[in-house]
Amino acid sequence: MKVYMNNQQIVNIILLIGSIVYLYFSFKLPGGGPAGSSLLPVISGVLLLICSIVLTIQQYKKQKEDSEEEDTIIKLEKRHLILVAYLLLYLIFLPYLTFIPSTIIFLFLIALLYGFKGIVKPLILSVTITLGVYYIFQMLLKVPLDLI
Repeated sequence: MKVYMNNQQIVNIILLIGSIVYLYFSFKLPGGGPAGSSLLPVISGVLLLICSIVLTIQQYKKQKEDSEEEDTIIKLEKRHLILVAYLLLYLIFLPYLTFIPSTIIFLFLIALLYGFKGIVKPLILSVTITLGVYYIFQMLLKVPLDLI
């Protein structure tokens, strides 16, 4: 059985599922009450859910108007599947290699996957981004990334 969906429908489904999951976890945050620390995540989750529902309704109405237009079959590119595999490997190795080495390797592989030529540019990019994120969280925000 083939499923026929266009890109907008795929994005709508992802947004709906993502907003529901985000809203579920935002309700589990500590600090309930009228103006607790979970208020902003709950508000943003509700707004995301409302926007994704409106977007889905608009797409459905547009699809009814343009019913003669042919839908495309869902196509996944090979590099997107490789990206998901890299992400899973990153999440598996993150506790063992700590933040800096695992993130440098992950960003380096992504840069190579998406077309950076050579080794020097992807390496400089991955080291710079990783150390920049580490500095922002560790030094400026005082959030320890070593606990990951």
